[in-house]
Amino acid sequence: MRKSFPIAALAVLALSAPLRAEPAKLLSRTGDWEAYSYGSGASKVCYAASQVKKSAGEAPGRKGAYVMITHGPGKSVNVPSITLGFAAKEGSEAEAELGKSTINFYTQDDTAWARAGDDERFIKAMLKEKTLTVKATPVKGKPVADSYSLSGFPEAYREIGKACGVK
Repeated sequence: MRKSFPIAALAVLALSAPLRAEPAKLLSRTGDWEAYSYGSGASKVCYAASQVKKSAGEAPGRKGAYVMITHGPGKSVNVPSITLGFAAKEGSEAEAELGKSTINFYTQDDTAWARAGDDERFIKAMLKEKTLTVKATPVKGKPVADSYSLSGFPEAYREIGKACGVK
C-alpha cells in the first residue's frame, strides 16, 4: 500500500512556515509522485514529493526518505530538498545523480538542500530523466545510495506550479 506524504513533508516545511490549522490538500497522484498545497493567498505553499524506491547502505535508526520540490510564499519557488532519513555526517555533501549530471547538495541534520543556482538545474534534469540517485554519508553507518523514480514528476511539478501560480 502506498503511503502519503503530508505528515512527513510538512514536518520539513514546519521549520520555515508558521503553524497552520488546515491539513495539506492532495492535488494529484501521478506515477510515483504526489502534489499537495496548503494555505491561501500570499501564504500558500505547494509541494511535490516522492518516497525512496530502493536503498543501499547502512544508517542505523533510519526513518523515511523522500525528495520534495516546494513553492512557498513570496519568492521562495522551485526549492528542492531531500530528506535523508538519517543525520548526515557533519560537513558532508549529498550527491544527486540524474543521468550524466551530478549536483552536490549541502546537508544540515537529516536534510540536503540545493545551493543557490543549482535548484533550477536540478529541476530541469528531473524533468528529463527517469531516475534520481542520492548518495550521502550518515553520522553512523556506511554510505547510503537511494534511488527515486521520476515517473509522474513532470505532471506533479506542473500541478504545483498551477496551484501556486508559478510558471
